[in-house]
Amino acid sequence: MEHVDVLHALVRTSIFRDLTVGDLREHLLRFEHMEVPEGSVVLEEGKSNSALYMVVRGSFRVVLLEKSSVKEAERFTDIELGVIRAGTCFGEFSLFDRAPASATVLALEPSEVVRIERGEIEELLGASPHVAAVVYQNMIRVLIGRIRRTDRNFDLRLALG
Repeated sequence: MEHVDVLHALVRTSIFRDLTVGDLREHLLRFEHMEVPEGSVVLEEGKSNSALYMVVRGSFRVVLLEKSSVKEAERFTDIELGVIRAGTCFGEFSLFDRAPASATVLALEPSEVVRIERGEIEELLGASPHVAAVVYQNMIRVLIGRIRRTDRNFDLRLALG
């Protein structure tokens, strides 16, 4: 994917929505564009992560695996947390709270992401109050949306008993 295509894809994502190509252009060369083969693990629960991953194409499974290399006790089964599709992101929890990844994320199909290291995000946010305000507001929307989906899923599981 060409740089211009990546820029246009980024400004359509949940985090960078309401920004312009110009807002991100000077930072793009420091962002890492990655092609991710189907089945590849991008984040592993309990492992260090210092990046935000913006999904440009494809989809990713978010799961707590039955057998986790970092959990002392094994789970009875995999716990499906959701699917991340093009236009949104993953890695934001550990990016902001600096804790290890809270779940494992694997590609469901050949996919593309833009990987943005913590330092690049901090530089981008520090360069412009406008960009910072938009990104933080969009991040809050993403996180609240995930909490609401989790609440609905939990409620549904209780109802189905």
